[in-house]
Amino acid sequence: MPSTPLSTPIDGIAPGPTNPTEPLEFAVAAGISFVIELAVVGILGAIVIAVAPDFTDEGSEYVRGEPVMAFVYGFGAYLAIAAAAILLAITIIGLIVVVPGLIALAIVGVATTTVGVVALGRWIGAAFDIDDGLGAALVVGALAWALLGLVPILGGLVTGAINAMGFGYLVAYLLDDRDAGDRVASGIDGSPGGGSGGNRTPHDHAVESDGRDEPDDRFQNIAAAERDADDADADSTAGDTDADDADDDPAWR
Repeated sequence: MPSTPLSTPIDGIAPGPTNPTEPLEFAVAAGISFVIELAVVGILGAIVIAVAPDFTDEGSEYVRGEPVMAFVYGFGAYLAIAAAAILLAITIIGLIVVVPGLIALAIVGVATTTVGVVALGRWIGAAFDIDDGLGAALVVGALAWALLGLVPILGGLVTGAINAMGFGYLVAYLLDDRDAGDRVASGIDGSPGGGSGGNRTPHDHAVESDGRDEPDDRFQNIAAAERDADDADADSTAGDTDADDADDDPAWR
């Protein structure tokens, strides 16, 4: 007589699984979560890029060039905001300030998260030789972001760190405006190849510093060498002309 699965525990042993569809349900839930995450990040990111393309482009290059400093700025700002919100929430007047402040922070967070997503897409694009334009970087970064959302604990830590880096760019940007610093500019100069901040040459810096397109030292040296060659040819031609004139002049004159 064939044995049947036990539905009640015997001698402290729990019964076996009675629902064989649990793995399928888990896969379906994970797929739905991935699609929702991808759609939200992609749509909001596209809106941010359409509204503030320069902010997104410059921010992603800063994050790539100074990821550690961007994270320090962002994480420190998060801690300061959390402490201030807790202190303000103690009083009734503080609650009136905290609620709209958190709403504004959420709106700003969409923009800074997009900066982090684009930076992530450019990191991956540089590894696989993918175009680093804002649109392509957003697609690649959103796919990676949604996949990280499926990884327990570690995925949340990675996306949280990238989110802090994006917010750190905003902090560095505001600090530059306050004290006329060059945190963002130095981070862009040090970014890896690709994007508007990468592949910067001495010629680029000459253009930015003087405000006009001037040739760098290499082209000046080439021009000088060509002038020297022309002068030498001119001297040689003049010498040949003088010699010909001397030959044509009769000796008896």
